[in-house]
Amino acid sequence: MISVGLETIAFLYVAGTLLVIAGVWLIHAWLRSRAFKNLRRNRIQCALCGTEYESEDATELPACPVCAHQNERVTPPLF
Repeated sequence: MISVGLETIAFLYVAGTLLVIAGVWLIHAWLRSRAFKNLRRNRIQCALCGTEYESEDATELPACPVCAHQNERVTPPLF
């Protein structure tokens, strides 16, 4: 039988717990960033007046609802 001290068992328990917490945190952060990118995909910002609006159609962009300016598809900045 292998003799293992109490300090070794406590260290392995704490290290394992921290690894599990870090793994769950990393997976959560990755999923959250993917969801945020999907939300921003259909966001359009008018180049003329700066209004942001949603467009579900991937082929043709609608005119701006405020100033009726035709826009290009660009990704708005994060902040």
